[in-house]
Amino acid sequence: RKEIAITTDNGASHIDNWLQKKASQTELIAKAMQAMPNISDDAAQAFLKTCADGDADVMNYYFCRGGIPYVVYNDGIFELDPTGRSWWADCWAVEKTIITDAYVDANSGGIVVSVATPFYYGQQQAVILADITLDALIANLQELNNEYLSVFVTASDGTIIMHNEKSFCMQTDGTSTNIADVYAMDANNQEVQTIASGTGEQLYLGLKTVESTGWMLGAYLPHSHVFDRVAKAVIFVAL
Repeated sequence: RKEIAITTDNGASHIDNWLQKKASQTELIAKAMQAMPNISDDAAQAFLKTCADGDADVMNYYFCRGGIPYVVYNDGIFELDPTGRSWWADCWAVEKTIITDAYVDANSGGIVVSVATPFYYGQQQAVILADITLDALIANLQELNNEYLSVFVTASDGTIIMHNEKSFCMQTDGTSTNIADVYAMDANNQEVQTIASGTGEQLYLGLKTVESTGWMLGAYLPHSHVFDRVAKAVIFVAL
C-alpha cells in the first residue's frame, strides 16, 4: 500500500510539473508575439518553427487570432476558425492558460493534449496553442511501470488517456473508454482500495489527482504478486 501511494504521488507530481513546464513555454511565446504587433505570417511561421524545433515533445505551435479564418503554425497556414474551437472558448472564459483533455487533432489527425494561452494581440483576442502528442506524455510515465505495478491516466470525466491496454485508450476515430467500464472502483477514494479487474483478478489500486488538470493517475498491482513476494520472503527467512 505504501509503495502504491508513493507511486501515485510521484506520478501525479511528475505529470503536473511536466505540463506546467509546457504551459510556461506557451506563455513565453505569447509574450513574444505580443511584443511583435505587426508580424507577417511568414515571420510568425518562422518564429514558431524555431520554437517547435527546440522542443521534441511539442508537435505544433499555432498562432490564432479572432476574426481571421486561418491560423499560422510552424509548418505554414492551416484553414481554421479558431474561435469555434472549445480550447479558445475555455481559455478566454477564464482568461488564463488551460490544458485540454486528449482529443483528435483536426490538422494532423493524431491524438493530442493542447496547452492554450490567451492574450491580446494589439486590440484583438489571440491564442497561442501548443499540441503535445499523447506519445510524448506517455513516454514520461513509462518509468513508473515495472514487472508487477502498472499505471493509467484518465481525464477528469474518467476517459482513459493512458493505459497499458492500448484498446482502452482514445482511438484516432475519437472513440474512447471510461475507466468505470474497466474497473469497479470508487473514483473519489484516494486511499489504497481493493478492486477487481475485468477478468476478475483482485488488484490493489491507488489514485491521485493531477492538480493542474483534474486528471487522475492510478497505480495498481495484483494481489497474487503481493502474495508471491510475501511467500518468497517467508521462505527466505525460514531457510
